[in-house]
This record gives sequence, structure tokens and C-alpha cells, in this order.
Amino acid sequence: MSILPKLQSTNCRIGSASGKELAKDVLAGNHVILKEAINLVTFDDKNVRVGAAKIIEKAAEEKTGVSRI
Repeated sequence: MSILPKLQSTNCRIGSASGKELAKDVLAGNHVILKEAINLVTFDDKNVRVGAAKIIEKAAEEKTGVSRI
């Protein structure tokens, strides 16, 4: 499953719930999502880049237990 169509269809208005859900999938072992998100942070569409970064951010927060202030 590619996350690109999801990021494009939502114009990167990926909510916290969606970002957390995808981050949980990453933490559960779906590293394909993480690899794709890493690749998409350099995508031409700004909205896709932001959405991909949000997934990475949420996965990192969940993994480390540290959130942004």
C-alpha cells in the first residue's frame, strides 16, 4: 500500500489521528510506510512533503516518548 495517494488526496491535511495511525503501523513493523515517507520528504508537492514529515515525526515521538514542546 502506497501512502502517496492518501497524502495527495487529503492535500496533506493529514490529521493527528491519521498520522498517529500510520506511525503505529510503522512501529508495528510496517517499515514500508517509513521508507516511503522518508523518500516523500523530497517530493515536488509541498503538501505531500509535510504529510510525510508528519508521519516520521509521530513515529519518532511514539518510539522515544518525547513530543515537541
